[in-house]
Amino acid sequence: MTTLFDFTAVPRLQTERLILRGVHPSGDLDAMFALFGDPEVARYTDTGPFTGVSEAKEVIDWISRIFEQRRGLRWALALRDDEQVMIGTCGYNHWIRSNNSGEMGYDLAHRYWGHGLMTEALQSIIRFGFERMDLNRIEADVTAGNDASARVLQKLGFTEEGLLRQRGFWKGRYHDLRMFGLLREDWKAQDGPGTPV
Repeated sequence: MTTLFDFTAVPRLQTERLILRGVHPSGDLDAMFALFGDPEVARYTDTGPFTGVSEAKEVIDWISRIFEQRRGLRWALALRDDEQVMIGTCGYNHWIRSNNSGEMGYDLAHRYWGHGLMTEALQSIIRFGFERMDLNRIEADVTAGNDASARVLQKLGFTEEGLLRQRGFWKGRYHDLRMFGLLREDWKAQDGPGTPV
């Protein structure tokens, strides 16, 4: 039987091309700044584009805080041949134990878009969520207009469940959010558990 995740340490996951590891507070600071300093990456998010390293530190502090408070879990993404260089992040921004659900978020450096890397990373954390966090539901919201992000979720078997009109407010205006959800039973029916994480 698979052991449930207990927050003793950020688990290290590996895919064909990626390493998913903990975010390093000092070692990943410049990469975090570069990631969210890019207007293309920040375009559909509630952060950035960053203009100072202090903003990147705030994100890293938030990632540490949700882990320490056992509210969420976020990984740094790195290529397997150079795992010290962070190229993005992904994980669960909120873990709601009362109904066994998790809210997923993700971002990737612009130069790595279009190569299936985020799909690969999310497959790994989805499996982790269902098998090691005992999730029954994983959800993600996508800012209206971010069609590439929506396609990633659809490729992973998520169902678009509706439009949350003006649900977000950042950068001085309201944003519509498209809600996507994936249930454990649907995931099992697609490609199922396979090898445990």
